[in-house]
Amino acid sequence: MKLTVSIDAKNLEGRLADLRAKLDDCSDGMQLVGEEMVGDARKAFTENDWDPITEAAIESRKRRRLKDKLAAWREGGMKGKKPSIKDVTVATAPLKDSGDLSRSLRVVETGKDFVTVGSDRSTDTEKSPVYSIAAIHQFGTKDGRIPARPFFPIDGNGFTESVRKTIVRLFGTWLMRQK
Repeated sequence: MKLTVSIDAKNLEGRLADLRAKLDDCSDGMQLVGEEMVGDARKAFTENDWDPITEAAIESRKRRRLKDKLAAWREGGMKGKKPSIKDVTVATAPLKDSGDLSRSLRVVETGKDFVTVGSDRSTDTEKSPVYSIAAIHQFGTKDGRIPARPFFPIDGNGFTESVRKTIVRLFGTWLMRQK
């Protein structure tokens, strides 16, 4: 008994040429990876139970909000009695109350061999430099006033193992698709 295995070289050569062409510009595959990362990060906002905001941070927010209300009241934009700290409420569930940061996550840029995901939300005050709000909450502040509340699937070594596997799976699926 004999078993013969043969390869249709023309078909294989054509498929390899298609793969080489795809590898010259991986932007479509990178876009898929970026969208998956953004989706994972957004899920973290509903699945994580981050530590609550400290009382000191709540009071600081109340004072800032009261300052804004007083300015509006003085300029005639608010009717009634002069606002007091008792009239001010602030969000207390970190990163979840308004949903602004979660909604701001997006694929920022895609290139032939990379994808950048992030947020366009930043601090923008006259008193301090501009900082990425996403980075502040992902890593926390050096002074510890804002604890790390990670939502992007990265750790000290880069991507988590599960994300690495997802990236390989997504990229492999994209690469093997026929044109």
